[in-house]
Parts: sequence; C-alpha cells; structure tokens
Amino acid sequence: SSLFMGIILSFNHTGNLNWITAILMTSSTTVSSFSPSTSHIVASDASHASFEQITDRAVDLRLHQKRNAGKQISSISGINPRDEIFCITALVGDLSKLFDESNAASKKFSNDINLEQEKLEICGRIFLSCCILAKSIDLDIGKCCLAKVALNSRKYPIELSKGKPLSYTAYSGQTGIYKNEGQSILSSDTVTTSYSEVRDGDVETVADFMLIVRKFVEDRNWAQFHTPRNILLALIGELGELAELFQWLGDKTCIQDYNLERDKRDKIGQEIADVTIYLVRLCDLSEIDISNAAMSVIVN
Repeated sequence: SSLFMGIILSFNHTGNLNWITAILMTSSTTVSSFSPSTSHIVASDASHASFEQITDRAVDLRLHQKRNAGKQISSISGINPRDEIFCITALVGDLSKLFDESNAASKKFSNDINLEQEKLEICGRIFLSCCILAKSIDLDIGKCCLAKVALNSRKYPIELSKGKPLSYTAYSGQTGIYKNEGQSILSSDTVTTSYSEVRDGDVETVADFMLIVRKFVEDRNWAQFHTPRNILLALIGELGELAELFQWLGDKTCIQDYNLERDKRDKIGQEIADVTIYLVRLCDLSEIDISNAAMSVIVN
C-alpha cells in the first residue's frame, strides 16, 4: 500500500491519474472504466475549484454510475432531474439525522471523527447532485446562485432588514418585489447591476461564493439567527419548494420532453440556488470546505 500511495503522490502533480484509474477499474469485469476529465484535481487543488469544474466532474460520475446500472446513457440529456431531487432529498434526510438531538449518535457528533467525516461526505454529495440537477435542465448553477444573491440583496435592503429575520414581503412596499413580480434571475442585468459586491469576475471558485454569502449575512446582522440546525431547516424548506415544481410533471426519458418554459426554468433555477446557498452557508458554519467535500466524493 505504501508503494501504491507513493505512485499516487508522484503523479498528483503531473495532471495524469487516468491510467491509474483505468488499471483499478479493469480489476473488475463488472465495472466500466471511468476517467473523469480532470481526475488530477486532488485535495490540495479542490479548494480552488469552480462551479463549472465541479459540475463537469459530477456529471461524469453520474453518467458512469448509470451506465454501471445498465442504463444506455451517453450525455446529460439522459439524466432525469427528478432522480436528482429524490437523491438530494434522501441525502438531506441522512444529514438531518446528524443534527437530531434526540438521536444518540448526534450527541457524540462533535467528538467522533467518523461522524464528522460522514457529515462532510453527505454535504459533498448534496452539492454534486445540485450541480447535476442544474446542468440537466441547462442551467449554470454558479450563475444561478450569483443571480439569486443579487436578487436577495434587492429583496432584503440592508437598511431595512438589518437584524430582522422577516420575510421579504415585509419590504415589498419599498422594494417593489412581490411574490409574483420582480423576481426573475434570468434577466441579463440581474448579476451585473443589482448587487455591487457581486460580479462574475469576483467569483472564480466555490470558496469565493461562500465568502459572498457570508458577507451578505454579516451585512444584515443575521449571523445571530444562523445556527446549523436553523440553516438546515431552511434548506429543507427550500428543497420542498424545489420538489413542488416537479411533483406533477411525471418522469420523462430526457429533459427535452419536459418542455420547460422560461418562467418555469427561472423558478427552478431560483430554488436550486436557494438550496445550494443554504448548503454553502451550513458548510461555512460547520467549517466544511464544500469544494473539497465534493471532490473527495468523486475521487473516492
């Protein structure tokens, strides 16, 4: 095992682990070969990964898993978005068990390295599924998240919302944003003009985005309300709203069959962003590097 680890370490910096992966995969005739396009991104590099990089790896992994399950699938268009919502729901359920104070396991959570690792892995898997879900309906999850923070900055003006855990509708009279009005994230000017601290050029990595979310919270003095359990419940609520958008659509063989209109895709993009933003915030509070968590799932 030491020799094998030595080989791995010696190739970590060459950008080529594909042949090692191939050797491992050919050891079993029942498993098809899997060589992610940048499997050389290891723990030391993962913190600098972008949404796009992680999404590409996540899609590679999901396609590989489905082929091993006997499905004839060649591209992202064959992934059913509802499958990803079920996957996210199951994972969030697993994560909730770790925050259930009546659960004996959760009481020793902070002192048990295995449970800490479990939380990290689950968060990584949820993030990967969010990336896959967005990609499956031709949405850029990074841009959706950025645009949603920009929209939220308009819904919750600092001078009105500071220190107050109120719904955005409490400020609708001043902001002009109502439940069914003024909430699109697909408009071309949302990211570039709505929130001065948020611009595409400022967010090159998922870690950059985590800092933007943190600043958004600090500007409004909301950290006092942000316990991990509170944020997890908020995530669960947003996941319910995401599921609601798909609940009566049925299962289709490919995304084109859903024939989603722009407004529907906009709403889906917002809910994916909401789930992702709360996940990023939960990881921040829990001192989890979400990029490392996601890439570790793929590498392992």
